[in-house]
Amino acid sequence: MNYTNLQELKNRVLIILGFLIISFCVFYVWGSTKTIDLIINFTNSLANELNQPSFSFIYNSLPEAFFIKIKVSLWGALAISIPFIEYQLYRFLSPGLYSHEKKWLYGFLLSFPIFFVAGFYFLFFFVLPNAIVFFLNVANNVGQSSIRLLANLENTIDLFTIFILVFGLSFQLPLLLIFLSKVGFTSIDSLKKHRKYVIVFIFTLAAFLTPPDLISQVALAIPLVLLYEGTILFLWLTTKRKK
Repeated sequence: MNYTNLQELKNRVLIILGFLIISFCVFYVWGSTKTIDLIINFTNSLANELNQPSFSFIYNSLPEAFFIKIKVSLWGALAISIPFIEYQLYRFLSPGLYSHEKKWLYGFLLSFPIFFVAGFYFLFFFVLPNAIVFFLNVANNVGQSSIRLLANLENTIDLFTIFILVFGLSFQLPLLLIFLSKVGFTSIDSLKKHRKYVIVFIFTLAAFLTPPDLISQVALAIPLVLLYEGTILFLWLTTKRKK
């Protein structure tokens, strides 16, 4: 990498940092409170469906509310900035690539947020409600006496964040397999041959990444298996078209 490329990389990194700072400020002022309200309303709606008392969220320290807004704003700014970051990455890498390599890079960069959003929606519509129901049922049966839940808001947001990252990144499985296939690390035949071992690994991984209820585990494992099979089909179709 020569001096010109290093200078261009530095400029693009500074542009990305500037965009992240602006996005953070915008999200802190207009988006952080709405995001926190969505989390509170989401959990309370599930509690109401179970005829359970609404969540009573608490803070453990005086500055905790401020740092919660900072944390939410950082994640929100990163989410807003992903398309811009990918655009800058494409502009930096594309001049040194062939036309077919540019198409693959463009496809990867475009697919990443699409699969991440797919994992996000799947989480909130199918998995997270079951997870919260499971935790509520366990909390209601801890002792014979009635115990009221005083949930810590920061811990709840951290739990949601972990879930989002797990599902968003897990849904990147097709991109990982396609990349490994393109660099020669694996092949269609290898993916087919090791299919049963991969399926066992997926269900085992889902058991570790989700709450210990069967619904959440299966809800993560089945989409990953389908994505794995869909990747094999995609690679087969692209290989067949080339031939």
